[in-house]
Amino acid sequence: MQNPFDSIESAQDFLGLLSEAIEEAIRDVADDRKTGQKERQERRVEALDLALYKLKLLDGHVAKSQRILKDLRSIRRLLVGEQPDTDEEDNSDEASADASGRFGV
Repeated sequence: MQNPFDSIESAQDFLGLLSEAIEEAIRDVADDRKTGQKERQERRVEALDLALYKLKLLDGHVAKSQRILKDLRSIRRLLVGEQPDTDEEDNSDEASADASGRFGV
């Protein structure tokens, strides 16, 4: 099994999946919160409010990390002379492997 952080691109993929999972969790917790409000479960609603806050905080950190990885990818391209792909998907394994080896990313 390949390490999910062998390259910037694989880390971007991982963070994309994590972001999707967080968004799904936010929707689920928000739905549970609505149910708790209807059933007048005050302590449960408070706990779910805290969970929503923490999930949104995590979502913000993941979004920032995605931007940082995108910046690092751009910097790597400048350093190794790669041309950016128009669809933001770099399928050039040779260029990635070459740059990863030289820059430890």
